Amino acid sequence: MTLPFVLLLLDYWPLGRMENEECRMQKGTVRNPASRITFPVSRLTLLLEKLPFLALAAAAAVITVAGHHELRATMNLPWEWRVANALVSYVRYLGKTFWPTHLAVFYPHPGAWPAVVVGGSALALLAVSCRVIWRARQAPYLVTGWLWFLGVLAPMIGIIQAGGQAMADRFAYVPLIGLFIMIVWGLAGWAGRWPRGDFALRVLGVFALCGCVVLTSRQLSFWQNTTTLFEHALQVTSNNACAHYSLGYALADEGKTQEAMQEWEIALKIEPRLADIHGKIASTLCRQGDFAGAVARYRRALEIDPDLVEVLNNLAWLLATCPEASLRNGPEAVQLALKACELTRFRRTIMVGTFAAAYAEAGLFTEAAATAQRACALATEEGDRGLLARNQQLLELYRAGKAYHEPTARPAEF
Repeated sequence: MTLPFVLLLLDYWPLGRMENEECRMQKGTVRNPASRITFPVSRLTLLLEKLPFLALAAAAAVITVAGHHELRATMNLPWEWRVANALVSYVRYLGKTFWPTHLAVFYPHPGAWPAVVVGGSALALLAVSCRVIWRARQAPYLVTGWLWFLGVLAPMIGIIQAGGQAMADRFAYVPLIGLFIMIVWGLAGWAGRWPRGDFALRVLGVFALCGCVVLTSRQLSFWQNTTTLFEHALQVTSNNACAHYSLGYALADEGKTQEAMQEWEIALKIEPRLADIHGKIASTLCRQGDFAGAVARYRRALEIDPDLVEVLNNLAWLLATCPEASLRNGPEAVQLALKACELTRFRRTIMVGTFAAAYAEAGLFTEAAATAQRACALATEEGDRGLLARNQQLLELYRAGKAYHEPTARPAEF
């Protein structure tokens, strides 16, 4: 998305294609300081040649925003929070570039930053920008590098908030090229003013590389597996609901159910409106045979997010097939399953299969059989033999006028 603007920065420096007063006197000819070749250009030409890239950037922006809305990843935070976090995050990225400690896979959004932190960050950015502009004639690489950093990072800085992070290390990879341009050309200019500058620069480079090797080796140790990754994130951040949530998933995969539940409950204390966590706890309770507790948790998840498809499906399945007759509710299961199928456009075999089971529990066996046939057709289309066999078995049950009830404690997922 930012490529056209980066190309314009490179036109300014090092290509030297930006028209100035001397260029206008020479009828639109500028000189490339690197190659000593002259280019007949104008500022209008520079803009016109970027139009195809601008069109692609605009299309990418529209697709990205639409995709995030479809995934419901965009967060509607107050605009003042977003602007404040953007200012602070720019400075935090700078800090972690020159002092890369306390790096985490996820940095939680703090909400409202203290005014003094926001004001200090704004002043720091303004001071650097003024310095860069003041030095533009003597050191044009500073302008290119600084605007590269600010501009390329802008789409990920959080003005449009996608996800719950305040910032992310991965967002800085390409923007940091701008800072490295400033550092490399700045050090080269410094070294050229001293008799032994080149030697000092080489020594400095060796020390910097050695430091990077040590820090990289240490950082890699935190990336051994999901558990170590999020345990480290919890050590270097605070109020990190996402890290507790993800660590719970990792512990659950290792069979440590109780530890996983504890992590999920801590996450909910930090952020009570995480519907996914309520749904995950409900599924775990269902596996443990606590069906009443599972139903309550599923309902809580839907209070927070009524369109959470997996929870709609799982609760519908539980209300239709639960071993405890007192918890079964066919009509409600039909409503929940229908909504899940509508949200997935009746293209998910699991959802359609749950819908059939709900119809059967409600006593609508003709509809149940027809829906089960539809689930069989989807499974055949997808080439999923396991789901096909399961739905064929249930189809025969519905044709016999019987509903399906789970014989033992099983997960709610169909």
